[in-house]
Amino acid sequence: MNCSLGCMKCLVFVFNIVYAIVGVALLSIGTIFFTQELETNLDADTSALATETDDAVRALKQGALFFLITGVIAIVLAVLGCIGAIKESHLLMRVLAGVLVLLALIQIIVSGLAFAASGNDDTLTQAKLKISGNLDLYNDKDVKYGKVQEYIEDKYHCCGSKSFQDYRNMTPAIEVPKSCCLIDTSNCDTSRDNELKDKGCGDAVAEKIVFLYKTVGAISTILYILEIIGAIGAYFLGVTILNAKRRGTFT
Repeated sequence: MNCSLGCMKCLVFVFNIVYAIVGVALLSIGTIFFTQELETNLDADTSALATETDDAVRALKQGALFFLITGVIAIVLAVLGCIGAIKESHLLMRVLAGVLVLLALIQIIVSGLAFAASGNDDTLTQAKLKISGNLDLYNDKDVKYGKVQEYIEDKYHCCGSKSFQDYRNMTPAIEVPKSCCLIDTSNCDTSRDNELKDKGCGDAVAEKIVFLYKTVGAISTILYILEIIGAIGAYFLGVTILNAKRRGTFT
């Protein structure tokens, strides 16, 4: 029994070390997501308008919040798991197993919601419509909408709503901005199609939203599997410790 207890303690301890590393990784990802903010050269009003226009920012913040909260919880549980294994506390092991099962269920829900959101046509269509609407207001010569459009074009390496042709099809037509240039904006000739980005910003923002939600869904799935494994290990370690106590072989 002592051999069995020692093996179980070792396995659970290793799991908690891995879980703590995952928690640190999640905190890092969440921090990176949160620091991907708007350019500092945008004034407060334009920055707020850009956030409202770019639906990918909302998905980014949701993902960041998820990663930060999950990372903190993972680190706390990993520390408690290590303490429980070292102290050979069957009660702490059972509590840990229960919490991990609960977290696994939450991760299943989060994963399902994230994957569903990534394929939600209404969400993606709305994101594209916001870009198109901003471009229409840009055509009305409102400077702040022009700054937002150029910001989005720089950020997502795109042009217009559907393509650079959007600018030429406006009434009246306006010159394609330098933010649509593929490489060097200083020497770019915006009248030449081969020097312009061919992807529309509506599609670019939609693709970013899909990527962010799929990332959250995939990581939630990995965490769900990891937490189920941890819950099983913690539960059986708790049972092993309790049996060892009852037999008087607890050391």
